[in-house]
Amino acid sequence: TEWMARGHGSRFETHLPYFKAEKIGCWSWGLVAGRTQTYFPWGSPKDAPEPKLWHHDILRVDGTPFDAREAPLIRQVTAP
Repeated sequence: TEWMARGHGSRFETHLPYFKAEKIGCWSWGLVAGRTQTYFPWGSPKDAPEPKLWHHDILRVDGTPFDAREAPLIRQVTAP
């Protein structure tokens, strides 16, 4: 189910290790900031500036991570 919401305390570093340890499947909305704008928090007004803390997405349009610390953690936790 949907779980990622950085501004609400739900983060990759806090939740992914737990999900893996307990063998819980999860779904993260948004990979690359784009048309669906899932990097904005719920209820953001139209034409709002880019938030300092992204809601869901992981990567910027150019492929760089929103948070450079998350990428290695995601790779480590999701590795087979």
